[in-house]
Amino acid sequence: MSDGSLSQEEIDALLRGTDTIVSGSSSAAPVTTTFTAPTVSVESLSEHEKGTASEVLKAAIEAAAGNMGMLISNKVSLAAFALDVMRAEDVRNELGGALAQITMNFADGISGSNILIIPEASALLLTNLAMGQNNHEMSPMALSSLAQTITQAYSAAASSMSARLGKMVRFSEAHAESTEGGLSLNLPNISSCVRLSYQLRIEGQNSIQVAQIIPVSGVREMVNSISNNRMGDMNFGTMGALGGGFSGASQMASGLSSQIGVAAVQYPQLPQGLGSAQIPHNISVLMDVYMQLSVELGRTKKKISEILSFGEGSILELDKLAGEPVDVLVNGKLIAKGEVVVIDENFGVRVTEIVSPSNRIEYST
Repeated sequence: MSDGSLSQEEIDALLRGTDTIVSGSSSAAPVTTTFTAPTVSVESLSEHEKGTASEVLKAAIEAAAGNMGMLISNKVSLAAFALDVMRAEDVRNELGGALAQITMNFADGISGSNILIIPEASALLLTNLAMGQNNHEMSPMALSSLAQTITQAYSAAASSMSARLGKMVRFSEAHAESTEGGLSLNLPNISSCVRLSYQLRIEGQNSIQVAQIIPVSGVREMVNSISNNRMGDMNFGTMGALGGGFSGASQMASGLSSQIGVAAVQYPQLPQGLGSAQIPHNISVLMDVYMQLSVELGRTKKKISEILSFGEGSILELDKLAGEPVDVLVNGKLIAKGEVVVIDENFGVRVTEIVSPSNRIEYST
């Protein structure tokens, strides 16, 4: 009878991974147990989800490119846009060389991270165009300027996404850092991600290749928001069509309320004395809204009889002296003054002065 201790033969059997111990002269064949490592599932997107996400994100980045063009005073356009679902480790392995990583996570509307990865040489080009300098290395000041440029440019992307999703989308303030190759990237701890690959083509300059990394869960949340927004619009339109518009729907509701106990809606009391400092600043929502910009050479006042006497060759004397700056107006409001220049065959204005608020009031009167 065994005393509870293991023989050397039994220990060897355990080390070999057999689950049947051969003891003494027993002829039973040992059974080897095979252990299989658990597989890690990689989250993916359906073709419909990819198509919807591509449509929304491409429009958002096009808006960001237009905004970036205004910031660097050069035309910027989007090209070679592609969306892929990849393992995070594959993203690291594909990227090499000196890189600039700009982290600009979702702050409102969508949850999760949002990371832009740009070759360091391209990031330096963008920074120099924004700063009007000629730096040769990504200094802390250059990284700060890069982060500010991306923050302002991609605010238009957030505005575009807000319009598509039917809710406010906002990015956090960007943070830029230099890395040596993809293995040094500071990516979130996720198994799979959506990689947006695209070029920002700057007129007269080299194109900037961008890899934008978003978790699959964040993109799926985006797609679901779009679906819910469209469903809400559909229900809203159906309600308007019943009974000849809202009046018919209202009559139906009145008829139902006589049969079912309906309580009046109780609205919460609004806080009194809301100061301007407490009002949220959502200016990013308006960044991609077009406004009418015009240049005014001068003004004058004439009687109706004088205006009726105008003919070809008539000369009008304006209230501006020769060589005096012209006025730059946005939606009829004076914002700046400048001098007329010629660009190729077109007129242009070089801004020489930003008008103070007091001068704007004086101009309006």
